[in-house]
Amino acid sequence: MRPPVGYTIHGSLWWLPSICDHQGGTMKTVANILVGMLGGIVIIVVFLTIRNLPQESPPTGDAANVPLATIAFPTWTTTPIPPTPTNTPSVPTATFTPRPSPTPVPLPTEKPSWNQLLIVAEIIPYDDLMRYHRNHENKLVYFKAIVAQYQGDETLSYIVAADYESEYYDPDVLYLVYENAPIRVLEHDFIEVIARFRGLHTYSAIHDRPITALLLEVVELKILDQ
Repeated sequence: MRPPVGYTIHGSLWWLPSICDHQGGTMKTVANILVGMLGGIVIIVVFLTIRNLPQESPPTGDAANVPLATIAFPTWTTTPIPPTPTNTPSVPTATFTPRPSPTPVPLPTEKPSWNQLLIVAEIIPYDDLMRYHRNHENKLVYFKAIVAQYQGDETLSYIVAADYESEYYDPDVLYLVYENAPIRVLEHDFIEVIARFRGLHTYSAIHDRPITALLLEVVELKILDQ
């Protein structure tokens, strides 16, 4: 081999670098070939190993016709957690029984005395009561009279009396209704009466002669000494 132009080597070693460069490229090529062959061998071995693995054969006959519903699948059951015991005792629920309210007993009312009634009673002339009776109804009035006629008993009495202030031959008539009388009155008794004026009342006297009188509901009555 001829040395290249301008290349100076002493002695007979001028060709050595060229040989080394040529041999280095050849070795690299051989190494690449060997690596490729090794990879191919590994792939072939893996393929043959997988191919030789045992495979399950598909079911045949009756086993192939088993419906899906009859295939036993694994089931999972859950066990309930027992309640945690507590040491707190159970308290019974109290029941409310309503207590019947007692019937209120009315308190006895004290009956006003004669003097108390006399303070509130009005002295209204007989003619005013007869003429303007609607203006005086239900008023508490006072009269002094003489009993002309008595009828009834202690439970209910009807007394016809004449106003003490009236004339003897033309008396002013009072028609008294007295309930639960504590005392029995007699004809010709002189009486003082405190009564509730209820209006006018017409009754039949002797020979069915109608007489209109003042209707008085007695509250208190006193018999005067003659």
